[in-house]
Amino acid sequence: MFGACMLVHAGDRSRPEWVREGQELLSLVGPGMTVVDAGAGFGYCTLLCAQAVGPTGRAVAIEPEPDNFDLLRRNLGRPGVDNVDALQLALGAQAATASLWVSGTHRGRHSLHRSNVLNGVGSRRVTVTTLDTVLDRHLPGLRVDLLKIDVEGEEMALVQGAARALAGAVSRVWFDLRGGPGHRVRAGRVLQTSKGSISTATRLLVLSGLVERRSQPGQRRDYFRIRPEAWVELVKLRLNQVTSNRQLTQRGLTLLDPCPGCGNAGKNASRPRTPRQVWTHPSQGTVPPTNARGGPQWPSRATT
Repeated sequence: MFGACMLVHAGDRSRPEWVREGQELLSLVGPGMTVVDAGAGFGYCTLLCAQAVGPTGRAVAIEPEPDNFDLLRRNLGRPGVDNVDALQLALGAQAATASLWVSGTHRGRHSLHRSNVLNGVGSRRVTVTTLDTVLDRHLPGLRVDLLKIDVEGEEMALVQGAARALAGAVSRVWFDLRGGPGHRVRAGRVLQTSKGSISTATRLLVLSGLVERRSQPGQRRDYFRIRPEAWVELVKLRLNQVTSNRQLTQRGLTLLDPCPGCGNAGKNASRPRTPRQVWTHPSQGTVPPTNARGGPQWPSRATT
């Protein structure tokens, strides 16, 4: 990485986690992109992304814990790393100061929530701000191609403080909700669902074809991602269903009104004519006429 070794904490047990994170993030970034690393630790993933985005890209590393931030600055100070800004901050719902609880064995597991910390060794006071404030000050007017969030239990607070950013400035978000005490509860909180329903929802997404199961070399756990072209295929499937519905109503018209000019079955056929017209627009990939309020002008229901 940039042709040199990195400084890390001796005895840190988090190594498998940041190596796995780095592999996943590298598949999401490319030259010229802008990346924000919220929960950067000592900078492993930040440097990987900085190298991937190249001299035309930019990265912002955010880390609140003093020892981690010291290593982060020293790692970013190596020759050739000039596209990264480092900020010693925690991210939350609003500006404040807070206690950051420190793990003595997992240097990537420090948290503002004491219950999330493994083998805690005390706490430190840190400055908290919002992601919206960070982007306004350090990336004004720029689009963030990837926002990495690894904040050990502060995910929902970060999202609450990033309303403007998530509404337009951020293109893609990568969450790390795995590992550590209460990770299923945190995942459920961020996804706004119960922890017991996450596996069920994941299974349904896999069955629907939107999500696919992936594996990582040397890892026994399962990973999931949105399948490439899944949305395009889903739209095509829905259009095929609409076309089938239109053909069905057309068949019904033929059966009810075999002689349109005879006037024998006109009243019976009037009802399926309306759904046939409704299904015509989407099946042909067109947009129906608009009414005075700007909404779709569907045919009025026929009377018998």
